[in-house]
Amino acid sequence: MPSPHLMFFSVASSCFLVLFAATVDARPCGRVSADHALADSALIVKGSLISTTAGGPHAPESDSTSVIRIDRVLKGTTTRREISVTHFLCGVEYGLAMQKSRPLLAFVDAAGRLVGGTAVLPGSSRRASGESTDARTSVRTELLSAATDDDANTVRAAVGALAELDGPASTATLIQASNRADFGTHVRALTWLTRFGDADAFDQLAAILSTPPFSPPSIPTRIRDDTSASLVIAYEDVLGALWSLAHISADILTNPSTKRSRFVQTTMRVARSEDPIIRQAAIDALRGFGAPASFSVLVDALDDPSQRIRYTAMVTLCTAMNAPDLPCSSVPLFEKDEQRYIGRVRAWWKSPR
Repeated sequence: MPSPHLMFFSVASSCFLVLFAATVDARPCGRVSADHALADSALIVKGSLISTTAGGPHAPESDSTSVIRIDRVLKGTTTRREISVTHFLCGVEYGLAMQKSRPLLAFVDAAGRLVGGTAVLPGSSRRASGESTDARTSVRTELLSAATDDDANTVRAAVGALAELDGPASTATLIQASNRADFGTHVRALTWLTRFGDADAFDQLAAILSTPPFSPPSIPTRIRDDTSASLVIAYEDVLGALWSLAHISADILTNPSTKRSRFVQTTMRVARSEDPIIRQAAIDALRGFGAPASFSVLVDALDDPSQRIRYTAMVTLCTAMNAPDLPCSSVPLFEKDEQRYIGRVRAWWKSPR
């Protein structure tokens, strides 16, 4: 696990994406996965947005209130045709889901608030076939319908939600989605397949990262239209997949060596990205793998402009060096005398072994 002193870098990387919203709020941005939203909701409805009232100019960080017309109840019971829900939507994709008159799925807790303040998904304009008294089945049916919708934002959100609900069992849906022409859905499907250990999908994702719009980095500084929003969301999806590699490495290690080797080699390529945040995520993943084949890339990363990357590379090599008389440094010690710790792992790397 990364040192607590370095955790703020990951948080900063995530919050980096929030800067692309029209306004920047000091209140922390949260995200709720579809499986948690399903479990934690008292009421799930399919409907459409009628109106939204913001928190107010004197309290911009307070919850907003939206009125939603109910077309179908997927979980819980209500006799009302409309409900009011409070929420705090600060992510790009949640904002796209809350479009007036567009179908949506709202996950509401017992207090009448969207679960986590953010649990809403765009719904399909088509009526899903089949009725069920089981909430999970009802939600999946709606998501499967949304995954074939004409609206690209709806399809992308549905594909991600199905992956969160079904895990690796969603592979067939993800493979189908990865062949779609729209950029956002294509990238999202590849990132989830990568999370589930698909080396071919990871190779395709790495190829995308080495071509425009990812290389050279051109993430927009402001959301102007659906195209730039899709790029920002794709960027976030890529980072999520790369960060997940550091945690799923133990599972990949149990797979055949050829697959593990491919993951390591592909991560090494991504670690040379021009984008410092993507590069950091890849270096973190290499730390999780701990594969000797990646050490040459880590040695090069000792000269990276980012101190966070230099530290991660150093501590990974230091762990491999395994010198009891020279323990690996903490972040504060590294910051005080960086070249001392970098110098000794360089010397170890250059020495005959």
